[in-house]
Amino acid sequence: MQALRMRALKMGIELDDTQLNAFQIYMETLLTWNQRMNLTGITKPSQIIVKHFEDSLTVLRFLPHNTPSGASRHLPQRGKCLRIIDAGTGAGFPGVPLAIAAPFLSVTLMDSTKKKLGFLDEIIKLLELKNARTVHSRLEDAGRSEAHKGKYEAVVSRAVAPMSKLAGYCLPFVAPGGYMYAMKGPSGREEAIAAESMINKCGGCIERFEELRLYDSEESEHMMRTIVIIKKVSP
Repeated sequence: MQALRMRALKMGIELDDTQLNAFQIYMETLLTWNQRMNLTGITKPSQIIVKHFEDSLTVLRFLPHNTPSGASRHLPQRGKCLRIIDAGTGAGFPGVPLAIAAPFLSVTLMDSTKKKLGFLDEIIKLLELKNARTVHSRLEDAGRSEAHKGKYEAVVSRAVAPMSKLAGYCLPFVAPGGYMYAMKGPSGREEAIAAESMINKCGGCIERFEELRLYDSEESEHMMRTIVIIKKVSP
């Protein structure tokens, strides 16, 4: 996990030995469970570090560490704890790496597949993650429920749906003044611009794009990533 430590440092994230051990346990448990259920197609440890762990952590530097800058008075307040939801978390990306790396986050891991949440419950137990919980629900149902509608300062989502659908799934979770972070591939900018009318209809406004490059040295592969940052400007 020293490779992850160095990669995280390049992003301004310091991981201590306890956190690195948590990532190691996460990876080992992921690979063990993956033998009996489909959690990931990436099974090489070096690639898990880059394509799952590092990729998940890229969004951390863009999250508001308390409440979003210029947040409205309607945002729910909870001291220094930032409430985020990982919409369509799957095997826990990016939510679990974020919970490990950033104790100030309160992370809700939501997915419609109960078996995957069983894996995540095991991870939460093994890692003693006090700042993470799972919720079993379809995104479109939870976004209309009183328990989740407008209850979060931020929503993150990675490889879940096209932007035109993703905006409708994710923006209902966010209070006005909060943010949506859509973690996309190299065509993320174009995808978001094409879906801008739907984003606006859902109360969002594209604030900016953050374009990143991951590098897998073993595969000699450069991977472009785009984080689409959308501000929730109206209910």
